[in-house]
Amino acid sequence: LELDPAQPIALDAMGWVQRTADWDWRAAQKTFQRALALAPENSTILTDAAILYFNVGRVDEAIALARRATERDPLNAMAQISLADLLLQSGGEQEGTEPMKKGLKLAPEVEEFRTHLAIGLVRLKRFAEADALVEQEPNEAYRLWGRGIIAGLRGDRAAVTRAREALMAKHDSSMTGY
Repeated sequence: LELDPAQPIALDAMGWVQRTADWDWRAAQKTFQRALALAPENSTILTDAAILYFNVGRVDEAIALARRATERDPLNAMAQISLADLLLQSGGEQEGTEPMKKGLKLAPEVEEFRTHLAIGLVRLKRFAEADALVEQEPNEAYRLWGRGIIAGLRGDRAAVTRAREALMAKHDSSMTGY
């Protein structure tokens, strides 16, 4: 950015750092807005800005940006997964399952999002499918977390406690941000 302050990809990276590492969401919003002004059709920038917008409560704008990202680049796995995750987190379980499945098919190695989809499926009362999917989660911490969330949605307090205890026993030092 010092060499070229109008570089959209560098602005996107800076916005991500401001959002994720610095927790400076106002600065991140300004940075993403600048990146979007320079590259309004870039699916990565659209996706990253959508996540920030969702974080700051601009849910409708976030989903609109995420939709634009998938329209511009339907084979972008992270755009599909991000749209799905935003829909799932905002109550759009029915609509969110398909882009999540598409994203996972495009990038099966991606961690965390099988768990998010499994939680959405539980909300749709698709318990067997959710149970199978959370067990396919490659990241053990997210698998254990997902088991606990799913158990909680079912009202199974004993299973929530078991999942929490297993998660803390195996991943306590790595879970400081959760």
